[in-house]
Amino acid sequence: MMSSLRLHIMKTASFLVLTFLVLSVPSTRGQSSEPQARKFDEFTDGIGGPEYGHGNWEDQQREVNRRLALYAKELARTGARPYAITYSPRIVPWEIYDRSIAEMRSGALWLTPHVDWRNINVVNGGFREIAATELWIVPPGAQPPCPTPTVKPADVSYCPFFRIVGAAYVPVPATPITLKAEVEVNRDKVKPGFDWTVSSGEIVSGQGTDSISVRLPPGSEGELVARATLKGFSLQCPTDSTTAISRTAFGVRHHLFRESGNINMEQETAELDYLAITLQSDLSLQAHLVFYGGRSDTAGKALARAGRAKDYLTMRRGLDADRIMIVDGGYRHELSSEYWLSLRGTAGPPTRPTVDEAFVNPVIRPKPPKPRN
Repeated sequence: MMSSLRLHIMKTASFLVLTFLVLSVPSTRGQSSEPQARKFDEFTDGIGGPEYGHGNWEDQQREVNRRLALYAKELARTGARPYAITYSPRIVPWEIYDRSIAEMRSGALWLTPHVDWRNINVVNGGFREIAATELWIVPPGAQPPCPTPTVKPADVSYCPFFRIVGAAYVPVPATPITLKAEVEVNRDKVKPGFDWTVSSGEIVSGQGTDSISVRLPPGSEGELVARATLKGFSLQCPTDSTTAISRTAFGVRHHLFRESGNINMEQETAELDYLAITLQSDLSLQAHLVFYGGRSDTAGKALARAGRAKDYLTMRRGLDADRIMIVDGGYRHELSSEYWLSLRGTAGPPTRPTVDEAFVNPVIRPKPPKPRN
């Protein structure tokens, strides 16, 4: 009898404790939870990504635009504001604008037509192993997300921009040729070292420094290929950022400075600017502009382009007209050009047409003028 009473008391006590625990838990029925930010998308496509700049940047940009279009639709549906976090990679390539990769990735968002740029909130999230962009949905009243970097700034490697500056053409190498390395980097923690090799001649001074002098055998001719390797930077930097090559033609009568197909005006202007700089740095040189007409071009098109090129060099770049000669090279499959360098007073180079005039379209081929009576 006593045992049954104890059992009854214990069951009653357990029921009361359980009831108290249930009643003490606050009820959320009928209450709305606070709005929460949620990640909509994350991608590595775009500048700084592992494959960006390998000939597929246009495909990557299309993919970024596709993702942003979907993001814009979700923003419109939820009434949320656009919020993005961008991250730079651990291995940072040199960039001409000296901005972080994260900042440049945010630029892609500012330029998109899918979202009003005035409403975009972009946060520089720091560094990750691979550059990335996060797109967030932040409803009204929700707390914005915090960045989640995975790489410390002290562990980031900054890669340089590296090139060799020197003469492209030395007709008579009477004195040693000087070549200078130029290095640009976003951080100055590294004091670089230099290791030089040359294909011709002898390095007479400067090995290990940013400038060398190369002596060539008297009366020799050919091409001097100089290669410099930077020391002190991360081994994970791209090879083309720590290795540079320059080529100098020497001892030859004519040097083919540039050869181009039917390029647009912007490309042509860039090549003419480079030619002008070379001529301005050595007043003993002249240039022959050899233009070839295309087999289906209108009559006189090649010479008109040649005239335009000479006008640019003389009127816009200030070169003397007697240093710029125009040569009618004949015909090729399409309009093309060659820029040749030589000492002033040297006759023009031999032309190299590839299409015989007999095979030029007879409808538009220039006809000889009729004899006057």
